[in-house]
Amino acid sequence: MELLKVQNCSVPNPKSLPTKPSNIINAAKGKDGQISDKKCEQANVTVDYLFRCNPFDKSPADDMECSNLQKNALPPYQNFYH
Repeated sequence: MELLKVQNCSVPNPKSLPTKPSNIINAAKGKDGQISDKKCEQANVTVDYLFRCNPFDKSPADDMECSNLQKNALPPYQNFYH
């Protein structure tokens, strides 16, 4: 049993994010509807991935960084650009 539950997991909302931040939070909650620190962190990584690894972005993160972000993104978004 986890004693420390995250009450409010928030993710940034960059203008060119291809999905709503609430969709990412819902994906992090998964089937049990609970969000943990780890899942919240993963939601934030997902935002970074979707925002900074967008192939149309003019100043993207480098390939190595993107592959790390992609690996750690939430499963529904891991192959978003492929």
